[in-house]
Amino acid sequence: MGRTQIPIPAQGQLFIRVVSNQPGAVWVNRRRAVPVSPQQSFWSADSSPSSPLRAHWFAQPVAPGNVEVVVSAPANPANEPNEPLVMLHSLFVPATRSTIRLNAPDAVDLAGGVVSVPGTETAPQPHLALRDRPDGASATATRASFRFSVPEPGFYRIRLWCFWETSMRAGLDLSLDGSQWQQSVGRGDPVPQRWHWLAADTAADLGPGEHLLAITGWTSGAQVGIVEIIQQDAGTGRE
Repeated sequence: MGRTQIPIPAQGQLFIRVVSNQPGAVWVNRRRAVPVSPQQSFWSADSSPSSPLRAHWFAQPVAPGNVEVVVSAPANPANEPNEPLVMLHSLFVPATRSTIRLNAPDAVDLAGGVVSVPGTETAPQPHLALRDRPDGASATATRASFRFSVPEPGFYRIRLWCFWETSMRAGLDLSLDGSQWQQSVGRGDPVPQRWHWLAADTAADLGPGEHLLAITGWTSGAQVGIVEIIQQDAGTGRE
């Protein structure tokens, strides 16, 4: 069993990532934290822990002040010499954070062979992927667009719930309201063959109202399940 105190500056949500070699449980201020999926967490892409370690995610609403976090994992079977190994990372997200979630079926414009694919066994959520690009078509001709509205002006960060079939990839290009914004997002991503979050390098300065996000440069093996637009400077994290 491990115990730690985490200072919380405001009302919000505490996300906890536990890496352990045995299944465990987490309590926040003596209340059991709720398990959540990787899609619901706010971590960017990272390498999967080496076997026998596994990552687990939890969340719990919290109030300002110091909160007590307790992590418990059972002892290993008698035939294994090592004690339980547990590593804890935490991330605080204030309740005022503005997050807009766009799912693959929300795309308003698909072109150049990009299609919306229903959920599969390996990717339960619907996602966008490149299928049968016309002969002679360039990667810049491929496109998936989303319309979204932000409630107030400010800087917003964009992240993708994505999957790359191989480590050889050109990445994706992002345009906002007709102007190119980010190029080759994902080219240096070290995590192939696993669904994970990938954030664009810089935040976008957006005014209130409707905007158009276009994702171009699709190549075979690139898949996107969710796009999130997250208000910048609304959360703090620690590891």
